Amino acid sequence: MRQRILNTTCSILMATGVVLNFASCSKLEPTQSNLSSFTEPIPEPIKKVRNAIKTSVVARSSRALDTLVSCLGTKIPSSAANEAWASNKGTLSVDGDSASITPPMMKALGDIASEVCLDLIRSETNLPASQRRIFDLIDFTSVAGSVTGNAVSTVTNRLVRSCWGRNESAEEMQMINSAIDSAFQGADNSVANTTNKMIFLCSAVASSIATFEM
Repeated sequence: MRQRILNTTCSILMATGVVLNFASCSKLEPTQSNLSSFTEPIPEPIKKVRNAIKTSVVARSSRALDTLVSCLGTKIPSSAANEAWASNKGTLSVDGDSASITPPMMKALGDIASEVCLDLIRSETNLPASQRRIFDLIDFTSVAGSVTGNAVSTVTNRLVRSCWGRNESAEEMQMINSAIDSAFQGADNSVANTTNKMIFLCSAVASSIATFEM
């Protein structure tokens, strides 16, 4: 199920030209066969985004994890997050040039972001809802169908403001909602998929190009 979500979401979002790269084709158990599908030539929408953005911190592999930890407020990355960074840092470029952004690089960012997002979710589930910064409207002990549209919009806005330093546009919100709907279409209405949905949403926002612009 997780692999199907990953493949579906990558296909949908790689075909769009919106600033969100949704590299969160990630946590959901990537395999070498998935990586091999992200090869040159770079899709035209990616070229358009790449040519439009500023020089990006993302290219500096030593800063990628720090940026994600900072924007999500997790303070100290877990061993899993550190391992994800160590495994993927070779895919990130070193010169900060926006022209170096490629689909495999976005995929690598998603892998790292998903682990940091899981750190965030774990830290917040240990708190009463009233003390949570991001996920106070999410009951992680209830099935995925209990997550309302209002809760998704609220979580999205908090993540976007934290990582992008602004509010999301209507177009970006629509893209996020469509991506979630497509990724989880036909998914089990399980408690586990409540967490999976929030990992997907969080890593989509956190690993987007907008997080790493400078």
